[in-house]
Amino acid sequence: MPSPRTLAIIVACLVLALSASWAARTYLAWQRCQSLGLVYAPGRGCVPLDDRPVILRRELQRT
Repeated sequence: MPSPRTLAIIVACLVLALSASWAARTYLAWQRCQSLGLVYAPGRGCVPLDDRPVILRRELQRT
């Protein structure tokens, strides 16, 4: 059985690798959206810059 220090190092490396993977994925998604002229929204992907509902975009009134 590995020592507690070895286990701590393994867990720390795993957390670091997962954090680096998340950061890289987020950065690449942001970069891809920028190249398409869109904005990256976490959890939603690439969305248009003006993401307001159509009724507000055209300044219409609700009836």
